Amino acid sequence: MLDSYGNYLIATGQAVDAIGRVDAPPQITNNGGTLDINTFPISTSTPGGPFPILDAMTVDAGGDYIGVGVNFAVSLAPAMFRFTPDGELFTINTTLSPSSGLSLVDVVPQVRAITPSDMPAPPAITLSNLAVGQNSCPGAAQLSVTVQNTGSTPTTLPVQVVFFDGDPGLGMAVGTATTGGVLPAGGSVTLSAPWASPSGGTHNVFALALGANTVNVEFEVCVPSQYAANPLLLSPPSGSNAAGATFTVTAQLVDIFGGGISGAPVSFTVSGANSATGTATTDASGTAQFSYSGTNPGQDSIVATSNNLTSNTAAETWTSTLAATTTTVASSLNPATVGQSVTFTATVSGSSPTGTIQFLDGSTSLGTAGLTAGGAALAVSSLSAGTHSITAVYSGDSANAKSTSAVLSEVVSPATTPPVVTPPASISIPATQAGGATGSASPALAAYLAGGSAVASSGPAPTRLPPQAGGVSVGNSTLFPVGTTTVTFLFEDSSGNIGSATSTVTVSIGTPQISGSIAGVGTDPSGAIYVNVVLTNTGTGNAQNLIINSLVFRTLSGTGTVTYNSTLSPSLPITIGNLAVGVAATTRLFLNVPGTAKRISVTENGPVQDVLGTNYNYSTAEALIP
Repeated sequence: MLDSYGNYLIATGQAVDAIGRVDAPPQITNNGGTLDINTFPISTSTPGGPFPILDAMTVDAGGDYIGVGVNFAVSLAPAMFRFTPDGELFTINTTLSPSSGLSLVDVVPQVRAITPSDMPAPPAITLSNLAVGQNSCPGAAQLSVTVQNTGSTPTTLPVQVVFFDGDPGLGMAVGTATTGGVLPAGGSVTLSAPWASPSGGTHNVFALALGANTVNVEFEVCVPSQYAANPLLLSPPSGSNAAGATFTVTAQLVDIFGGGISGAPVSFTVSGANSATGTATTDASGTAQFSYSGTNPGQDSIVATSNNLTSNTAAETWTSTLAATTTTVASSLNPATVGQSVTFTATVSGSSPTGTIQFLDGSTSLGTAGLTAGGAALAVSSLSAGTHSITAVYSGDSANAKSTSAVLSEVVSPATTPPVVTPPASISIPATQAGGATGSASPALAAYLAGGSAVASSGPAPTRLPPQAGGVSVGNSTLFPVGTTTVTFLFEDSSGNIGSATSTVTVSIGTPQISGSIAGVGTDPSGAIYVNVVLTNTGTGNAQNLIINSLVFRTLSGTGTVTYNSTLSPSLPITIGNLAVGVAATTRLFLNVPGTAKRISVTENGPVQDVLGTNYNYSTAEALIP
């Protein structure tokens, strides 16, 4: 129950020989992580004094505690008792002695149970601004929180705040702080407490006070800065060894608490004067080692990586025990002209150097030459026009170090003499159409237009340009008219010089002439004789619309009549089509030849036209033995 001040009254058991009061708010003591609540004893039994066993209890208007029950010290006689807040116990005289005992009856206004409305408004405690700080890393932390009385009455006692590491129900109390006195209404104060040795990592810190809200904050206790800043560290950071020796670096991989991470793959990369790579796995302490030998004098940079981590860069300097060398390069012709041969000569000084020299044009190799008596030479004739950066690179040997010459600027001027062009021989061709001839229809004209050659005064072979007629480029689709056309053939060298030469194309209409011949005679399975008749244009003009209109058969030796087998042969008239000069067409004819005819002739008759459409008639005959 509550007294008039809002304090809690407690008893130890049914036979109440001790009554205690817990002040509001309770006074809490942190006893090694266990919270003790301070209790004020109001009454305890004394020898010869009353020994109350209470059935009921209340608080009177004066603030005393009134109880009814029996006095265990006087044969359990019914009695009424009064307890003062200071702990004094009095027996109240009463003439009532019912056998069933006494009970409290609210017959006097001053003696009744206290209700919440009789009590002043309690203070309202609010916690805020919980913070955790750490001045050194690693080191103790500082806990702080703001305590404010947002109620309308002051607190009856100082306010005590308990700080927990983790859930207050399961965590450990790590500090307490108490206000210097009662906190007035509207009053606010910041309390702090030390946290002696927080462990590294993330903590969820809570602050509690009796009758107040609970606040918490997440805090990460720091770890030493060298681990957070460089979890993958290479050592030693630098070194120096003679070329050919072995250099070893050690990578240390740690977690955010500085502990070594084992079983992690670490990749090592070497760049600079030497190149090397390797992979090692960290041991139980988080270390991995990598060793390599540097054969080239100079400085290397070594970097380790693991997952997404990159280490610091370690530097290793390799010193040479070889004799120093100096390489120079000279040109036999500078400036030179495109196509001219230039000889580059390299000279190496040192301890009787041997080996090879590589000549470079920028980064492009021109060639390699062996070193003889300290010198090497290379002749080059393929340099293009412009300025070339020539260097000579000495390979070194077992006694001499490598070296590279200074840059020689070789100037190559463009050639000024144009290529010498040889055109194709002039040709005469028949017209392929009424207006003249085209290369697409005349193989002879196409070959002519693709002909010709040229030789450059220096440098690579010249490039063919399109031929021209009358200053206009011509090709296989160009119509060359009837008559003579002059064609200019052009070639360009690598310096842009253009050479030319001409020849002519003569196009004539000409006259077609058809001649016949036999290309084969045989027997069809049906017994009919077949004859392969070949018609050839042996004239001077292309033949167009060639047709076999009629066939005449004669028996030259023997007897019997030869007839045309129209069932197996093509129907008359037979269209042959166009025949260029020198071109032939073959047609198979089937004949009915009696066995008595020993030698026969076939005559083909029909019309033909030239490219202008002029009509001609032809007749040609061939003799054969069936």
